[in-house]
Amino acid sequence: MWQAWNITTNPVDKEKIEIEDKLTRYEKKDKINLSDAEFFNLEDKIVQRNLNAEMTRLIELLVKFGNKKYDEWKNEQNTFRKAKLPKAVLPYYQKADKLNKHLDPKPIREKIKELSENIGQ
Repeated sequence: MWQAWNITTNPVDKEKIEIEDKLTRYEKKDKINLSDAEFFNLEDKIVQRNLNAEMTRLIELLVKFGNKKYDEWKNEQNTFRKAKLPKAVLPYYQKADKLNKHLDPKPIREKIKELSENIGQ
């Protein structure tokens, strides 16, 4: 009887479980594309819920994927490709900065400034 009572008093938040699973899956990925609709649908859900733990993980993911692209840009030897890469990297950091109320914004803003200065060079 107590087990049955426990089930009714502690309802499962299906949306929370779904978000946790998707965040964990993206945390294991090396990169995403800016056209990854599933990731940005997840972002919309997290922003709408506005829970600190989920927002922090989302911002960390955006910074992680931005850092991967940033490193790719820094290590690129082809000058033509290197000139185009900042435009591909910048949206990750800009979105993270826009949503960020949870992490230190200084490193994000420094990279945004550096990338903005190098667009088209």
